[in-house]
This record gives sequence, structure tokens and C-alpha cells, in this order.
Amino acid sequence: MKATSRGRRLAVLAVALTAPVAIGLGGVANAQAATGSAATAPAVSAVSAASTASGAADALKRQLGGSRGVEFAETITDTVVSGAQRGRRTVSRTEGVAQFGDGRVVATDSTDGTTRWISFADRAYGTGALFPTLPAGKDWVVSEDAARPDLTSGSLALDDPAVIKALLATAASKRSGGTHDGIRTTLYQGKITFAGLRKAFPGLRLASGAPLDAARLKAKLSWRLWLGQDQLVRRAWSSWTEPRYKGVTGDVVHVSDTRLTDWGTQARIVSPPEEKVTTPGDVALNYAVNGSTGD
Repeated sequence: MKATSRGRRLAVLAVALTAPVAIGLGGVANAQAATGSAATAPAVSAVSAASTASGAADALKRQLGGSRGVEFAETITDTVVSGAQRGRRTVSRTEGVAQFGDGRVVATDSTDGTTRWISFADRAYGTGALFPTLPAGKDWVVSEDAARPDLTSGSLALDDPAVIKALLATAASKRSGGTHDGIRTTLYQGKITFAGLRKAFPGLRLASGAPLDAARLKAKLSWRLWLGQDQLVRRAWSSWTEPRYKGVTGDVVHVSDTRLTDWGTQARIVSPPEEKVTTPGDVALNYAVNGSTGD
């Protein structure tokens, strides 16, 4: 929740302490070793790619149209590969569950290790280390200025059939992907430009916050999708090198690795108890009066 990246992308509350910005790469060599060499994978014909793309998009649509959900766990590894901060690496992890309905993700409940988020289309609730100054008796902060709940892996919208279709249409190879979530999978991989991604998903934004300018639209993202026999994504991996931008002193390689498990799980995400919820304004007032104690 995928945040953090999943997304899972929430607007930071006005009174929240901002988390450190993830800067850097890492994990590319390990990910390639884990998945094997693309050079030995058989090529995918245009007809096969189109058929797989349509089948996977339809399978996702069926899931989104129901009232159940899926569990997710995303690891994002960033490494600076040039400049004064070369070699700096940060890793963030988010896990949780997404609830479906009416053809979309209607709610997510995710934890990034220190902070838990419950997100709906019109509001989000946060609790944990990001909010150390809550008034007495309050455990959650609610914000109506939050991004809609989603199911993302880095810059890939895994809850959008058009994105899944666009990725698989660019598949260059496929091979056995091993077992994920207890199911035998086929690994598809290829590359797509951010311009191609934005064509499929006009709302595309970079998790880093950098502008999606002409140079970045031309950049290529390497992707891998592990599909089960039911054509649902069990794992998604992506990597791309982002040129330096304002506030960052070097090029950054972003790697995202997301596992999707238990498709069709019972998912009924509800808001926290009203009596345990406070607002950003009340948090700010409490801080002004009591300082950082939260008393």
C-alpha cells in the first residue's frame, strides 16, 4: 500500500512529519539473478503478445468488478549511480490489502513499517510514527486531501487493465516463472517508454515527484510480469534510470518488486472508530499547546 510508491500514494498531511525521500538504486543485479537471463527466454510473437495482453486485462477486469480483493507487498530499492551521492541506497517496503468494487480499487489498508494508512476515494486515515503529536485519546488523523486508493508497483498501475495490456503488448520474451502464491507462472518481460505508459494511463505520475518532462517521457522502463494460469499478475518488477532533477545530485535507478497474493480474498476495509479520529487542525493545535508530547 502501493505507497510509499503501491502508491498506495497519499498526500502528506499538513501537520505530518515528512519521511525521508528515497534516493538511489539497488537490487538490479539480485533481481536479474533471481529471475534468470532474458537472453535465453524465447521471443514472444505479436499474435501471442496481443492474446496474452487481452486475456490478462480481462482477468483483472473480472476481479475489479467483484467485491473482494488482493494482498500486496512491495519493495522499492533506489540507488544513486552518479554524482556526489553515488552509491547511496534506500529501501522501503509496504504491504497490505486492496479492496475492489465497481471496476476499481475502492479502499486499501497498508503499512510501511512505521505508519499505517487506511485509504478511501474521498479520505485517508493515518496512524503511527508519522503522527507523534496526536491529542490524548486519539489514534488516527483523517485527511480529505489524499490520492485515491490504488494498486501500484513503482510507476506501474497494476489496477488498470489498460496498463497491463500495454505492458504485455510490448513483451519481448517469455519463459517459466516458477511458482508464486502457490501457482505456476509464466514470466513475460520487455521495455516500454513512459510516453507509452502515459498513453495507457493518462494520470501517470512519477513516484519521485520529478516532472514527467520530454526527457523522461522518452526514457524506457524495463518490466517483468509473472502471470498465473488464470492470467492474473502474481509478481511485478520494474526498473528505470531517472536523470537528476532539482534537489537530487545524481542519476537514480529505481527498482520496484511487488508480490500479489490471495486474489479474491475477503476484503472489507472500514474506517477507524470515529471517537479515535482527529483532524490536522486539532493536531496542529495540540502541538502548539503541548509541544511534541501529545498530552
